[in-house]
Amino acid sequence: MASILNYPLPVGGFGELRVTGNPNSKAERLSAFEGGYRVAAGHKLSLDLSAFSNHYRNLQTRETLAPFFVLTPAPHVVIPVVYDYKAHARSYGGEVTAKWTPLDRLRLTAGYALLRIRVGLAPSSNDITETNIAGSSPQHRVEVGTFYNLTRNLELDARASYTSSLRTGRIPAFAGLNLRVGWRLSEATEFSVAGQNLLQPRHAEFPDVDAHLHTEVERSVTAKFTVRF
Repeated sequence: MASILNYPLPVGGFGELRVTGNPNSKAERLSAFEGGYRVAAGHKLSLDLSAFSNHYRNLQTRETLAPFFVLTPAPHVVIPVVYDYKAHARSYGGEVTAKWTPLDRLRLTAGYALLRIRVGLAPSSNDITETNIAGSSPQHRVEVGTFYNLTRNLELDARASYTSSLRTGRIPAFAGLNLRVGWRLSEATEFSVAGQNLLQPRHAEFPDVDAHLHTEVERSVTAKFTVRF
């Protein structure tokens, strides 16, 4: 038994959130199904298709028990919490990716990914945080890219993407753009400059702990010098 949080009460004093161990622990179970197919139209065009369906059982939940009052070390209210296994979930989706090489020095790519998550709780569960899982991953993502050899030693890569919004944490949809210019000085050396997240100074991508705070990804520019032995 361990106390994980103390907090002030509106009427004075403080409350204690206390975690209680569960001797009847269960292993989380997963049944996963996946499939894919690749189509090649000559050596210039290819198409990849994939789909999946995952079924989860005995997912861990945090169950709040009846609060009680204690007098030591000072009078306060204790809210006990026990970890149980009263959630189940299903995730399913798919991905399609196309690659086209119209020229020997030009390659184009495009992709779309779909993800859906459904979370359910047993009627006896009072965990209100487990359902945040369903909204913590984007449902849609689109990405296009180009890889172009400007000259024999000079490369230009560009990748643009769109990621849909997240319900958990209310993170809005965002678009991204990455650029890279590489200069091959010799067979063993290369110098490159890359920019990431160029469309905006910063943006949140995923919620942090308990979906209250968000670490933002900033725009960045990096240079790299590579030597191969």
